[in-house]
Amino acid sequence: MKKVLPLIFTLFSFTFYAQDSFNLGVHGGFTVDKSKEFSSLGVSLDVNYLLDLSEDFNAGGFIGYVHFLPKDDLEARAYIPVGGAIRFNSIDEYFYVGGDLGFAIGISPDGDNGGVYFRPLLGYKITNSFKVDLSYTVIKKRVPTYSFIGLGLVFDFNGSSNYYAY
Repeated sequence: MKKVLPLIFTLFSFTFYAQDSFNLGVHGGFTVDKSKEFSSLGVSLDVNYLLDLSEDFNAGGFIGYVHFLPKDDLEARAYIPVGGAIRFNSIDEYFYVGGDLGFAIGISPDGDNGGVYFRPLLGYKITNSFKVDLSYTVIKKRVPTYSFIGLGLVFDFNGSSNYYAY
């Protein structure tokens, strides 16, 4: 955790100088597949910094926090995913698709090592600063794989970017 805090502060410092997109998303949803045996709900928080590569394409990095609420007497699972993010705008600039891909570092007390993280998503622009998206969050490990389908709200700190931003 001590190594993650400087990275978060660095990401926040970029927002004061950036002309691109810096956003914060909160997501929550129900677990699917074999995850239902261990957890009933998954929640996540993520921070993205996306560069406007063109009017229709954004790419950058992300860091987040994913928490799977436990069932019964089982232990909760917590992860810090870090990786790359891409977003594609639709022609009408209201819809977008994208995805995040990286590694989820396990921070649960039981010594979980983490796994590959990916999150495909479909979103809708409500205003220049607020978006809503539907996503499928997966942390792929040998056994078990944790996943949830969630609905999220995204706040864009640079809502007035040169291009449509997320």
